[in-house]
Amino acid sequence: MERGHYSPMAQDAFGSTEKPFAVIPDPKYLYRSASHGSVFDQLHGALRRREGFVLLTGAIGSGKTTVCRAVLEQVDRTTFTSLVLDPPASEQDLLRAMLQDFGLVSRDEPKRGRLAHASARELLATLDDFLTSLRSLGASALLVIDEAQDVPLETLDQISALSGPAGGKEKVLQIVLVGQPILNELLKSALVRELDGRITTRLELKPLTVEETSEYVSHRMMVAGVGPAVGFAPTAFAAVHRYSGGVPRLINMLCDGAMAAATSDGANDITPQVIDTAAAKLELRPTRSQPPLPWIRKPAVLAVAGLMLAASIGAAYLSVANRPSDVNDAGVSQPSASTPATAATASLGGAPAPLSPKEPTSPASTTAATSPTFSVLVASFRQPNEATALLNDLRERGLPVRQIRVVQSPRGVWHQVLVGPYPDAAAAARGQERIRRIPGYADAHVIPG
Repeated sequence: MERGHYSPMAQDAFGSTEKPFAVIPDPKYLYRSASHGSVFDQLHGALRRREGFVLLTGAIGSGKTTVCRAVLEQVDRTTFTSLVLDPPASEQDLLRAMLQDFGLVSRDEPKRGRLAHASARELLATLDDFLTSLRSLGASALLVIDEAQDVPLETLDQISALSGPAGGKEKVLQIVLVGQPILNELLKSALVRELDGRITTRLELKPLTVEETSEYVSHRMMVAGVGPAVGFAPTAFAAVHRYSGGVPRLINMLCDGAMAAATSDGANDITPQVIDTAAAKLELRPTRSQPPLPWIRKPAVLAVAGLMLAASIGAAYLSVANRPSDVNDAGVSQPSASTPATAATASLGGAPAPLSPKEPTSPASTTAATSPTFSVLVASFRQPNEATALLNDLRERGLPVRQIRVVQSPRGVWHQVLVGPYPDAAAAARGQERIRRIPGYADAHVIPG
């Protein structure tokens, strides 16, 4: 497994050639917080009991992949494992990945061999033969699908049939679905209701507390062999937690930046001020208490906002008694990044912004802000002009084209065309079917967001 390394100067300062805060999941760095330790034990126990389906959810960067890799290191030799990190777009892609990981085919076989054009039925027959042979040997197989929220609903539905009929105490094939919290909403769709009903263990990773953040940072430095020449000041850990919210990946990014800054400045102690500097470079803002408005990023904007706030306070007191009933507090207090001027103008124009950050938000606006949405990923292109051409074509067909999303993956930059958003998975599924009727886009599938 690749791991980052510091420059020679940093190696002298830290006493270690390995970066203690690399973002690549590495099971040896697993820190058993109250949540991570509990999830590890429960997941390991479910696999030992050979439960059919397990669900593990957590926020981006919460350590789901690290926990899974650590558990996979603990399975016995009679368990064949398959860890699918890239969400499969179809059942065939999933089956090919499984057959390769189980050692039934070589790495090049799915691309150039007889399996390159095999149907799902043929691939499934090969897998069934393999699982049958395991049963007679008292062995088992384990499939872990990471980023499962990005798997098409149809593929999720087909996954439920892989472990065999429902019922029975022990399964030859166990399946662990790993994903972001939105996966819980996806599983409520009528398309995958059977799969949701077969999940026997549901686990969720929680962020680290302030105390756990301190222990987590110390744990990673100890595992990496960082020497005593550099260290974190006790007060710095609170700053790390304030910016990261206790999310391990953000902690790693923040501490990595702080140690690099300390090295360049020739400092031995990482203070809260160093953490502030590292957070500013990463554009991280405090997550505790009331977060700053998302459009406030620069000092000049802060100055203008201060003048606007001073001007609006007088208008607020004069008009608060006659405040219109249809003003959306949430919309005024937290304007979008794309429309800061509109939100600021609203504060000056007789519809006053809330005077206190602790002012309660109405239940209706809170629900609207947190309700999950879904989109349909139509296609991905290397060239942006091809994505633009498809976007225009879909718009002419009357579809609610959302955007062209640019994503960076290990295979390069892709320009993705999205349709939506839809209010729920069922509406998104109907949109998906409409798009799939367009020639050439039968692989369109629903994604969260």
